[in-house]
Amino acid sequence: MKHLTDKARADFERRQTKSLRETRYLGMPQDFDAEGKPIRAAKGLTDRAAHLIRIAQNAMGQSTLVGANLVKIWDDPNLMDAAKVTRTATLAKTSIDNIGREYHAVLESALDDLKALRRAVAKTYEPPTSAGQASIDGELRTLLKGMKESERMVAVRSDPALMAAAARAHPALSGLSADFHKTIRREYVAKIDPDTLAKVEDLEASILTAEGAMQAIAEDLGSLTDFETAENLKAKSSADLSA
Repeated sequence: MKHLTDKARADFERRQTKSLRETRYLGMPQDFDAEGKPIRAAKGLTDRAAHLIRIAQNAMGQSTLVGANLVKIWDDPNLMDAAKVTRTATLAKTSIDNIGREYHAVLESALDDLKALRRAVAKTYEPPTSAGQASIDGELRTLLKGMKESERMVAVRSDPALMAAAARAHPALSGLSADFHKTIRREYVAKIDPDTLAKVEDLEASILTAEGAMQAIAEDLGSLTDFETAENLKAKSSADLSA
């Protein structure tokens, strides 16, 4: 790339429209509030989740700011083509690397937090320690398994005891499919420990949001940069100096 193509410029400008930029960096809205503002899956319920969302927001801002500066470099009539290539590559790489370092540092801690939260969620559907309750659970699961599928799906959701019994054991023991059993477990946890479940799902969404933002900024700034040519120019310059 010896100059910024019209297509690259137009594609970057298209991606900078507000709705598309926010969707790419912050995730697809799940809904909209009364004022028409988007409601997204990642809400930042924990410090780590909030930090990941800030990283995504920073990446979005840097994409616009740095992208505009990259275009200015390409449009500078006082710079040689080689200088444009190397300067844009250096600026884009520095911006991506700076955000990337923060992202990876927070991500490592976020994944540790997520494991701990998931363990807490799993405790809500551990088998009962009481032999009496374990026996009752078994009888309830046998009752469920003996029902018609349509009756079973209604009963397990409408009766708290049946839901608990099904959630605390393998799906086959209640005659449930693996997918439906997963849904029942989530609904059961939502009744027993809604706060922890909300934190798990929010942190998962925040991790995905930050990951998407990192991909988006790499795509946006990369589209305005020719890293390969910049590396070739750097290698040639080093070879010339050592010759």
